[in-house]
Amino acid sequence: PDATGPYDELNFIWKQFKRNGYKTALIEDDPHFTLFNYNAKGFTRKPTDWYPRPYWIHIYNEDKLKRSGYCYNKEPRIEILLNQAKQFISKMGDNPYFLFNFLIEVTHNDFNYAQLVDSHYANFIKVLKRKLKKSVFILMGDHGMRFGKILETFSGRVEERMPLFAIHLPSSLTRKYPHLKKYLRLNEARLISWFDVHQVMVDIAN
Repeated sequence: PDATGPYDELNFIWKQFKRNGYKTALIEDDPHFTLFNYNAKGFTRKPTDWYPRPYWIHIYNEDKLKRSGYCYNKEPRIEILLNQAKQFISKMGDNPYFLFNFLIEVTHNDFNYAQLVDSHYANFIKVLKRKLKKSVFILMGDHGMRFGKILETFSGRVEERMPLFAIHLPSSLTRKYPHLKKYLRLNEARLISWFDVHQVMVDIAN
């Protein structure tokens, strides 16, 4: 297919979850710089069961002439993003689901702004702790800082290619498959690629 899309026919990981009975969701906070729409055509049909892109296009267009930091109608947009995730998770109950929640706006241009969303994510995890007891939870970045003076330093050049990746496995899973903890500890100080992460997701889906 054309590298710029549309991408409807590609076998994204959420399709594998869908085939195995999972409900799926993709939520992104900046409609112009999303994974599949930046200099690209995105999708002609909604790619997941829940895909609130029209909502984000609406608030972005409505808000672009009167932007106040990272808020919309005095509410932090990060809170809107996480509330949508909470709604989806609550709606799923005990049914299996795959949720990809992609925050772009706050941290993309300056990694120091991660401190602005730290408390929001902490509260999100705290509120949903019980509902996430049976879930694999991954917190990751797609890349490190790619511009600015930090790239003139050794650590900056290394960090550019080493984004955060953290994973939590539910105790019910590690009790059933105790080797998973062993392999996580073995690999925590090793370099991994997105191909490795994709294989982990395939294993979970199946």
